[in-house]
Amino acid sequence: MSKRAVSRLKFKPYFHPTPKRIRVFGDSLAAASIMVAGLNTNSPDVMIWCAVIGGLGKFLSNFFTIENDGQENAE
Repeated sequence: MSKRAVSRLKFKPYFHPTPKRIRVFGDSLAAASIMVAGLNTNSPDVMIWCAVIGGLGKFLSNFFTIENDGQENAE
């Protein structure tokens, strides 16, 4: 029975390649937080929280990597 690759959150593979879907999600979260912060210029608290959430989301998305469960070249 073939095993498929699984995305896992770990600290060791920070500099390893991030799966495309997770990378796109992190980039989208960062872009959306910048847009929301830019639209709420009258409320500095909202701007700060949007920047923090977007930055944290982008940073945390780098911790995901693909585990092959023992397979060398899983596709």
